[in-house]
Amino acid sequence: MKFSIILILSLITIPAVSSEEETNSFEWGAGIVPLRINHYRGSDQFKNYYIPSPYFSYKSKHLEAEPSFVRGVLFRNDIITLKISLMLGLSVESEENRAREGMPDLGYIFEMGPMLIIKIWESPAGKHLLTFEMPVRQVFATDFKSVEPVGIFGVPFLNFISLPQKYTLGWRSEFSVAAMYGNEGYHDYFYTVRSRYATAERPAYHAASGYSGIQLAWILHRKIGSILLIPFMRYDYLKYTVFEESPLVKTRHYFAFGLGSFYLF
Repeated sequence: MKFSIILILSLITIPAVSSEEETNSFEWGAGIVPLRINHYRGSDQFKNYYIPSPYFSYKSKHLEAEPSFVRGVLFRNDIITLKISLMLGLSVESEENRAREGMPDLGYIFEMGPMLIIKIWESPAGKHLLTFEMPVRQVFATDFKSVEPVGIFGVPFLNFISLPQKYTLGWRSEFSVAAMYGNEGYHDYFYTVRSRYATAERPAYHAASGYSGIQLAWILHRKIGSILLIPFMRYDYLKYTVFEESPLVKTRHYFAFGLGSFYLF
């Protein structure tokens, strides 16, 4: 499996709205991200990685950017925000995955599309925030020789943010619950088995559009002097998905967890 270093956090986090600031802010640094992750959603194989990674964070009234996302604000009022978002992903080499042996590799993924954010509740002091967020993105795959449109993927989710408190020992936290949906093209890319790649153990299969699973994500965030720590965990439950019967789905559970550790310059 190939990795692009700057993209690691995008694989295991769900973007979340944070407190808006009228003034621009920028931080940058570098560090390492120890990461344990399944090859893909539905794969029963996983791997440990220790990825050197840059870190940057830019926030202004009209633009937000981190290693995990880029979002431009198109419209905002006290309740509703409309943004344009970009997400990036990794590739899977089929020779390293038993279920996909002999099949084409999965290319690097990038996604782009609108994102609607609705503020549901905010505590009087602004320390806690609950939002409903709805990104819908066109997905593309690339091997850096060509770009292939894959399909459309949506991840509507509830996100609860808690800013640092004394009782949290300075940790900021985000917890998200999402239901995922993909069209036929998106699921086809990951879970269809063409007849020419069918074997006795891997029968031909055609994926459909629809429900793509439940996702839970928990992210912590704390800065201690010039050190930034970001522990994270993600779990996807694939039971009852429209591609559950694909021979490429070897488990209904997907895990990703690790710890981003960065020194800020």
